[in-house]
Amino acid sequence: MAQRRVIPDVHCYSVVINGLCKIKMMDEAMNLFKEMQNKKHIPDAVTYSSLIDGMCKSGRISHAWELLEEMHDRGQHANVITYSSLLHALCKNHDVGEAIALVKKIKDQGIQPDMHTYNILMDGLCKQGRFQDAQVIFYDLLIKGYKVTVPTYNIMIHGLCLGGLFDEAEALLSKMEDNGCIPDAGMNNPRVFHVTSYGADPTGNSDSTEALFAAIADAAMQSNGLQKGHLLEAIKNLAGAQINLEGGNYMISRSLKFPAALGTSWYVCRNCHLFVNFTFA
Repeated sequence: MAQRRVIPDVHCYSVVINGLCKIKMMDEAMNLFKEMQNKKHIPDAVTYSSLIDGMCKSGRISHAWELLEEMHDRGQHANVITYSSLLHALCKNHDVGEAIALVKKIKDQGIQPDMHTYNILMDGLCKQGRFQDAQVIFYDLLIKGYKVTVPTYNIMIHGLCLGGLFDEAEALLSKMEDNGCIPDAGMNNPRVFHVTSYGADPTGNSDSTEALFAAIADAAMQSNGLQKGHLLEAIKNLAGAQINLEGGNYMISRSLKFPAALGTSWYVCRNCHLFVNFTFA
């Protein structure tokens, strides 16, 4: 652009920085971030949110918090997408106490968490065995009139089953149907892996690459250990696992690869809008 005498503005820099963050080239993204400031371009909330998400996805959490502080110091306001990136990182690192505190903090700031934010928190709580805390949040959302959809029910039912709370899981499944929310075909099948349970964002607002890879990895392990049986009705002896995309629109930053362990015994639920190249490792 410079060679053509076209001067990049904040938007141009932000687009490139976002792309670098998506492929975890964080050093390059930070260099460009410094360059834009040296040229007197003021980073906006989009720029900071991209960097914070990239740092979180790269495991550089302390740098993400530093960027958030810098963002506030420069008068840029973080939004629910920014905070959801930090929340996901906290839950992934098993810091659910801090995750709860973060949700309280953003609510105190007048920022209303969305369902994706709550899904991240409930999933993190369930994975840490704090099922009652997750249930409190879940039922509070119902009371407050939030539109609780299949991905949220999946998180709760999956978490309760992991904790051996099968009666509670069955009761919740019944309540789900009473509320007019129809379970998908594989909801009670232990060989069905719902990507939202791994933190994938069905709205497409944040990158879901790592969450999808995690679901594929677990499906590969499950498939590798099964020899007989069937996955779904009319698919006999598949001996594999279903990766359920739950009709979401997922943002990814690179091609997804199925491990060789899956062989030909895999099934991706067609009720989705994920456009991606699937290749075998």
